[in-house]
Amino acid sequence: KRVPDRWAKSMIKSKLKEFNDRFAKQYEDQNTWSVPDADLRSHIRNLNVKKIFESYKTFYKTYRGVDFSRNMGKHIKYTPNHLRAMLEALLPD
Repeated sequence: KRVPDRWAKSMIKSKLKEFNDRFAKQYEDQNTWSVPDADLRSHIRNLNVKKIFESYKTFYKTYRGVDFSRNMGKHIKYTPNHLRAMLEALLPD
């Protein structure tokens, strides 16, 4: 595993915290939405997967092999597959 310097460790943790906080808020908000139009529901789901999942997957692949914390589970709360499943479960048909 790669071991970054102190500044890089702090930056990675900060980025993950920001993502986790924003994702939790967005997920909570969108989980309460009711979208009667099936096409719009599908469009929103697809946008979420495209924008959120793809960016997260890239970030995850870049930093999962980096030893930036003693407690990785505190910072990496989602695997890409878990995140994708959560996004696809929003706004069910």
